[in-house]
Amino acid sequence: MTAVCVLGMTLLVASQHYFNQALITLGEQRVRLLELKQDLLQLRRHEKDFLLRKNPEYLTQFRHQQTHFVNALNELDDTVKSHNLPVSLVGEIAQSTQAYTERFFNLVLLMKQVGLTPEDGLNKVLFRHAEQLYIQGQRYEPQLQAELSRFQFLVVDYQYTFRADSLVELNQLFQVITQSHLLLPEDQTLLNDYMNTLSEWVSVRQQIGLRESDGLRMKFREQAHHAEAALQRLDDTLLPVIDKQKQRATVFGTVIAVTTSVALILLLVKSFATFHRSFANFMLFFYRCKRQYQHIDPRKLGFSEFRSLAELANEMVESRRKIERRLATAEQNASASSAE
Repeated sequence: MTAVCVLGMTLLVASQHYFNQALITLGEQRVRLLELKQDLLQLRRHEKDFLLRKNPEYLTQFRHQQTHFVNALNELDDTVKSHNLPVSLVGEIAQSTQAYTERFFNLVLLMKQVGLTPEDGLNKVLFRHAEQLYIQGQRYEPQLQAELSRFQFLVVDYQYTFRADSLVELNQLFQVITQSHLLLPEDQTLLNDYMNTLSEWVSVRQQIGLRESDGLRMKFREQAHHAEAALQRLDDTLLPVIDKQKQRATVFGTVIAVTTSVALILLLVKSFATFHRSFANFMLFFYRCKRQYQHIDPRKLGFSEFRSLAELANEMVESRRKIERRLATAEQNASASSAE
């Protein structure tokens, strides 16, 4: 019984240790997966900070966070392979993240081309053209000055509002001023350069996206959403594995405990049956002895028998002494008769 108990407890402890280690490993992997989600969230936070504040420091933080995310994703790839999880999900995460970062960096290049501040890129060139055109326009008639001022106003308006009607009116006004031939050649060249720079600015800005749902701004965010969705699917795939491992641990532990308990119960039942048989035999022997005792002479039972033998021995000793006394008396009588 002791051996069964020791064996059962040993198996139970060993199985629990094995499954607990497996659960701990899976739990650590899920923690890593959650940390990977946080890394991607932090990556997107740096992206939004850069787009909002145009600060190159956030771009540096984005690059560092991207390196950290890729390293963590490579570690997760080994875990996925060891637990037979869909490797395609990790590949999808990697591809989506790579496409997301590449398009974001392309967006950054276009933004730098436009100008992160009014004093950079095409913004600076447009401002310089506007300033020169304003100075040169002061020598023309009021009507032409008004047209040039309207032209500059429409440029600034489109830069801030992206209204299509402002761009249409701007092109029409440019044609009117050009066809009027009222500008000096150098001023017409300045106006042409101004318009060409604006056209380049508009083209680059349209590639970036005039709204959140246009251009690269939409495309790189779509890739980020794909990566987030793939991470969530991987998490959803890992959770059933953890639950299955928990169920296996519970089932194995229950089976071992029940088997050990059943074995102990069977041993107890067998021991009780043996004890019951022994006790019944003892009682049978006792009753038989009792019946036999009722038919036996008391003088032949135990100490009574020894007492009877002692009494018999005493009677024999007394009888011998009497015989010896009688012989002595007879010899004395015989001697007396001879003397007479």
